[in-house]
Formats: sequence, structure tokens, C-alpha cells
Amino acid sequence: TKMNEKTGRGLVAKKRIISGEIIVSVPMHNLAVSGTSLITYSPTVKRLEPPQLDSVKRAMLVRGIKDPVLFNLMQLALCVAAERSNPDSFFSPYFDVLPHPAIPDTEVMGLYKNVLDAPDIMEWGEQRKEFGIICKKLCDAWAMDKCPPPVLVDWAWRTVLSRQHMLPDRGLTPQSVGASTLNYNAYNAYNTIESQSFKGKAKSMVRKFTAKLPEALQLFPSTVEADAEQYRLMPTLMPILDQVSHVPHSNCAVEVTPRDSNGSCAELQAIKDIQPGEQIGLSFSRAHSAAFTLYR
Repeated sequence: TKMNEKTGRGLVAKKRIISGEIIVSVPMHNLAVSGTSLITYSPTVKRLEPPQLDSVKRAMLVRGIKDPVLFNLMQLALCVAAERSNPDSFFSPYFDVLPHPAIPDTEVMGLYKNVLDAPDIMEWGEQRKEFGIICKKLCDAWAMDKCPPPVLVDWAWRTVLSRQHMLPDRGLTPQSVGASTLNYNAYNAYNTIESQSFKGKAKSMVRKFTAKLPEALQLFPSTVEADAEQYRLMPTLMPILDQVSHVPHSNCAVEVTPRDSNGSCAELQAIKDIQPGEQIGLSFSRAHSAAFTLYR
């Protein structure tokens, strides 16, 4: 690890890593930080009672935000803010090494303002404003004697937005739902297309096209779709995995695998040979605008 204190990221290969090799394996059952795990198991979150998902949806829909993934991200952020307010939390050592503030906006904009178009800069500013309003509305809806300071809610939101991975809810693996021939990345691809499908239109078009192919070559055979409905991917903070830097071209991928001794594990797997001293990294999704990418 070569941690950058400003970003809380930095994993570097100490030896040659061969493509396909597992770089790190992290048990999910006790280290994954998800909305489900915090709501179910955290005494602090249960006591502070952050706004529920329906309240989050209403607050975001009023501002014109309709993406269900963002609803889940915000709910996780509220739970993280509640958990962070407890200095004796099991996750305090993890939270302590994360950067505060989560995103140094002034520095980020100083680096990129000369290469961004004026509309991108305006969009970036509008996103800061809109999500700030939403966080304030949710704080107002939170019981006054239970709500953490707004600055902590904002830190949790930006932390979740910048560091989360979409991982199986409750730590399920494909094998857990009977799809032993498919791995996590196959389901992740399915989930991504479904979530970006404008109410299923794109997925329907893909299905119509692939229906003409032999069953073995179809992207979404019927058994996959049935299993994927049970295999929800939810925003999750994963210690160690979220220390991976963002690079132009990924040299690793996230996989979820059942391990006999540790249960389901979130793992970094090399997708190409990595040389000693080389940074281990993932690339940002290119599905978002430049302004949103900088915001997150």
C-alpha cells in the first residue's frame, strides 16, 4: 500500500502479478458496509433511525432525480453518517483512514477547469447545489435529536458516491441462487444494462437481437434472467478494495467468490499481468458526464 492521504487510495504491486491471479480477498459477511447490513446489524443505525428508502425517493424525485441506484446510494450514505457518529463503531478504523473532506472540490476544479467546457463547469456546480439541497431536506426530515451534523451527512454522501462498488445484497454469490456457471461479473453486466435501459427498452432490444442466436451464445438466457432477479447488486463500501486508484485502463476487476473458510469474498483479480511497482487500478465508468465524474 502507498496511501495517498488526500484520496485514501493507493495499491501498488510488490511482485509480478499474473493475469487471473487473485490480488486480495476480503470477507463480505463482516466487512462489507451496505445499507442492508447497517440497518440489520448496527445498534447505532437502529437507534438513530435515518430516513427510510421511501423518504429518500420522495426527496430525490421532487428534485427530478429518478435513478434507483442513486436512491440506494443516498440511503447508504445516511446509514454511514449515522454509523460514523459513533466513535466506538466497529468501522471507525476504516472511516478514520478515509479522506476528510471526501472530495476536495476546490483542488479538483483547479486541476480541470482549464480543460472543461463552460457547460460542464455549470453542470458540476448545479450537481453540488442539487445534492446539497437533497441532503439538507433529508436532515430536516430526520429527528432533530438523532440526525448527525449536516457536514457529516455530506461527507458520507460524497464518500459513498466516490468509493462504492455494486456488490451482491446480503453477500450472495451466483452459486447461492443456483447459477453455478455464471460469475459475479456476468450478473454485474446484466444489472448495468437493466439499470440503464430506460424502463427496460434497451434490454428488450438486446434480448430480441440475441434471441436469434443459439442458446449457448445468448446474452440473457431465460435461466440467467430468473436468477438475476434474486441476485440484487447494491452499493457497498468495501475496505481495501476501495483503496484501488482510478486509472485510464483497468488492470484488475472486482469478483465475488464463495470461499469455504470465509464465506462470500469480494476480490480483486488481475485481468492482465501487473509488474512490480505498477499501480493497481480500475477505470471510472464512462457512462457518466465529465461533470458528474468530477463530482463523484
